[in-house]
Amino acid sequence: MGRASPPTTRLRLMCSYGGHIVPRPHDKSLCYVGGDTRIVVVDRHTSLSDLSNRLSKTLLNGRPFTLKYQLPSEDLDSLISVTTDEDLDNMIDEYDRTATNNSNSSSKPSRLRLFLFP
Repeated sequence: MGRASPPTTRLRLMCSYGGHIVPRPHDKSLCYVGGDTRIVVVDRHTSLSDLSNRLSKTLLNGRPFTLKYQLPSEDLDSLISVTTDEDLDNMIDEYDRTATNNSNSSSKPSRLRLFLFP
């Protein structure tokens, strides 16, 4: 019987910032254009305040932002807001669920995508 490995103490988060969500001309589905995307590694026990401060300093030159994330199976019109530590805990639960699904699948790995909006 397989045993699930314990979650890692650090999270690798794909963060997109500086771009815009726009409809594609041919099918009107939403896409994110412009900006940059970076992988940021953070401690899984960080608070939302600490995470926000780190992302602001590292990616946005200290500017404030709103944090949202996209689940792998959802479109960009279903972004989930992160405004409290409970929201952050829920996001980490989704991160763990995605990581578990990736380890049980032979298809292309999926991951949560975070968006930082000014």
